[in-house]
Parts: sequence; structure tokens; C-alpha cells
Amino acid sequence: VYHAAFQTTGKLLVSSTSTKNNGNTSKPNLVMLNGYEANAVTVTSFSEAAPYCVEQALTVNYNVTGFYASGNVFTAQLSDASGSFAAPTTIGSTVATTSGSINITIPLITPAGNGYRIRVSSSLPPTVGADNGTDIVISAPNTYYIDADNDGYGNPETAQTACFAPIGYVIDNTDCDDNDNTA
Repeated sequence: VYHAAFQTTGKLLVSSTSTKNNGNTSKPNLVMLNGYEANAVTVTSFSEAAPYCVEQALTVNYNVTGFYASGNVFTAQLSDASGSFAAPTTIGSTVATTSGSINITIPLITPAGNGYRIRVSSSLPPTVGADNGTDIVISAPNTYYIDADNDGYGNPETAQTACFAPIGYVIDNTDCDDNDNTA
């Protein structure tokens, strides 16, 4: 008699029992087979091109091979500014068993830097994915000022914080008359 069942590890457990000549059942024979490719998680792309800014929301797309059990959580992790994952920061997660995407947000406390990496890991079974393979620039926000007269100088009373200058804004706030581009 043969019995087979998939385990939460993705392996197929096959067992058989045999009987001796006198009709008594002997100990079962067990064989475990790996019916899947080795588990691997790869970051394939981002919803927006770098550089990124603190508090910026975007999507990390990932591809998986192998078996992931029901209830598995894929977690996107951010390295430190030198690309090390010695103490990764979780930036998003999703419950899934197949390739997909994770909505992430760059944490407010992330220091500006140009060597960040992102990877995706799984929980069931635990699998640490490879990083995205390219350094990522993360910028801190600046204060920008509206430049109504387009002279390159902004009105100090119209501040807006952003990582990149909004249209019509400049970083210089020394315009003494934002209605006159000669002043």
C-alpha cells in the first residue's frame, strides 16, 4: 500500500507499508522527494526609477521559484546606506505563495545615501532573496520656495518640503519681490 502527501516544505512524502508472510504489518518505508525547484526570490523591478526620497511610496516587483506554503509572507527589506543587510529595515510585506509585488514606503528616518539595496525574503519556508543588484540613491527632502516671476529666487513666505523641486519652485528663498523678475 502506498500513501503520498505534500508537506508544508514543498516536499512529497511517499510511504509504503508491507506485510510479512504471517500477515503482520512491518514498519513503513518513507521517502521524501523534492517536487519543486530550489526556493529563490529575486527583485525584478520597481514602479518608479531611482533616486527615491524618504517617505516615498512605490512598488517592488519580485519573482519566485520553488514552493511557498499557505500563509507565507514575502517581506521587502532595505539595507543600510552601504548595502549591508546586517540589520535590514522592513519596508513592506504581502501574504502570497507566488511571484508578485509589494507596496513599500521608504521610512522617514532613512539617512540620505547612495548605496542602498532592496531584497525580498519569505517566511514559509524561510528564504533570503538576493538584493536588487544595483545601488539605490535615497534623498532627504529640501525646502523649496515658489518663484512666481521666474527669476531663480523664491518667495520666503511660500515654503514647500519635497525631495525634488516642484514645478515653479526653487531652493533659493531670497526674492525680495516675487512679482518683479528684476528685483
